[in-house]
Amino acid sequence: LTRHAREMVSKPIGYADPRGSLALRQQLVSYLSMARGIRCHASQVIITNGYAGALGLICLALGLRSQRVWTEEPGYLLARKALTLAGVEAVPVKVDEQGMCVAEGIRLASDAAAALVTAGQQAPLGMTLSLERRAALLDWAERQQRWIIEDDYLGELQLQGRAAPSLAALDSGRVLHIGTFSKNLSPSLRLGYLVVPVSQAAHFAETAALL
Repeated sequence: LTRHAREMVSKPIGYADPRGSLALRQQLVSYLSMARGIRCHASQVIITNGYAGALGLICLALGLRSQRVWTEEPGYLLARKALTLAGVEAVPVKVDEQGMCVAEGIRLASDAAAALVTAGQQAPLGMTLSLERRAALLDWAERQQRWIIEDDYLGELQLQGRAAPSLAALDSGRVLHIGTFSKNLSPSLRLGYLVVPVSQAAHFAETAALL
């Protein structure tokens, strides 16, 4: 504590980067490349107040209020409630042994602004989104210019074999990747992070600063 206090007082005084500690974001760049296959730069990473903070930032930055968003059925109930609280219409899309049924989502709401999905390990059923469904989801997002919000719940902690790559590793152009330190460190930290596409880095940084 004494050493860090001395370092702090020796540095210029000013507001901290709204995206969070640069040192931490740089370490996350290395970690995500190794563990989740995501190639990104520190400018694309924003440290958040857990998963909820990342989801709230996305809703605000992308202007999702009054728009429709696919959610998994069954899925993470608190995420659906959070979207509703933010003025977003959650559209439940059924899940089978391959994960979210993309064709069902297109049938129910082809005009949805985004899809919220736990691709690495579905919550609560546990399966990994299949390669076929990943391709279909990414194709929908690209063709319709929609967004995929990837909740990487337990993505790096699969019980058998190597963890499946994240959706953001396959296509970072339309995917916003949310991760936290709750499982690999401690939920008491209430610390998460958001990785956004390069095209959205400046916009999300500005939104975080305005908050």
